[in-house]
Amino acid sequence: MARLAEGMISALGEIVEHCAQRGAGGRTPSDFRWPGWTRPPPTGLAGDGRGIDDIWPLTPLQAGMLFHALLDTDSGMYLDQATITLDGVSDPAALARAWQQVIDRTPVLRASIAWEDGPSRCR
Repeated sequence: MARLAEGMISALGEIVEHCAQRGAGGRTPSDFRWPGWTRPPPTGLAGDGRGIDDIWPLTPLQAGMLFHALLDTDSGMYLDQATITLDGVSDPAALARAWQQVIDRTPVLRASIAWEDGPSRCR
């Protein structure tokens, strides 16, 4: 038992030493939730997980965007755009800061679509 305990302590020390090294860390597919997925995505999708907040299945709009991007490879872009006119904005800089806060707090607004283990042209 003493040898087993010493071996475990040594192995844990090696893990801690590795994790303390520069460049160690990241995430694995098991670190992500998979709501709405019937099976986990390919393991290469997340890479080492750095810089990824979460992984979601495509919405119907995103699936359509990906379909059209793959169908028309010469286009290079699929655009879904809405335009609004704001009247009476007395402080455009404050509006810009507020909108930036919304983007910073809402990961899906910074999402991109990956196809076959790599980023697609849809962002």
